[in-house]
Order: sequence, then C-alpha cells, then structure tokens
Amino acid sequence: MAVSGAMKLTTLSDVSIDTNPLPYPELLIDVALSLDKVEHVCYFLNPIVVLDRATRQTDYRRNEINDFYNNRIDQLKNFVMPDDGYSTLTSGSLLNYAQIKATNHQKEGDIHAAHILAWAITLLVKTIDIDLDWIEPPT
Repeated sequence: MAVSGAMKLTTLSDVSIDTNPLPYPELLIDVALSLDKVEHVCYFLNPIVVLDRATRQTDYRRNEINDFYNNRIDQLKNFVMPDDGYSTLTSGSLLNYAQIKATNHQKEGDIHAAHILAWAITLLVKTIDIDLDWIEPPT
C-alpha cells in the first residue's frame, strides 16, 4: 500500500517538481519495482506513476525500470475482456465502486479501467519504446 500512497502524493506534487522534489526517490523506486503481477488496474497503475515521477530525479535502476515497464505491457493483456474493453479486474468488471454496486461482475470492459489503463499506457509510451501492435482498434 506504500506505493498507492506514494502515487497520490507524487500526483499532487507533480506540478511543483522543481520546488518540491520527491523525497527518497531511490527508496520509492525499490518499493515500486518489488511489485509484480497484479489483478486490479489501480495496482497496475500506481507503481508506474511513482516510477515516472521518481525517474525525473534520478537514473537509479533505469534498466530494471525499463524491464518492469515491458513486463507491465505484457500484463496489460490480462485486463482485456471478450468485448475488447478493459476491465478493472483481470477476472471481470468491478462489482462495487465506493461501496455501491456498480456491475454484476461480468467479463466485460468498464469505464474505470479504460481511464486508468489509458493513463498507464500514456506514461509507458512516453518513457520507453514499446510494441503495442497487439492492441487492435474496435471494429
């Protein structure tokens, strides 16, 4: 959960990176890189945001971060559902959102995942040269 909190703080401080550098960027990189396979889009995105912000201050573990990003691209496929939409969970759409029933937890895409994964893909694409050819536009 440390990376989830760090993601929120890095997002808030992003507008003032020059005057408010991220404290302990190397430690945050270590924690973010320790996160492996994920089954929820938020936990997919959080370390990417933290790494994006921390790497603006240091080149620490840069090669491992590139490997981590490429691994995340491979994991992205797990969120694609039969309707070609992205789902919040690898098992299907999120049942509850903010403690309110949102779906029937079907294997279908949902707007929350589309938003979160668009953010993640944007950060990944701007950082490294990755192959997204497997993503086909809707017909």
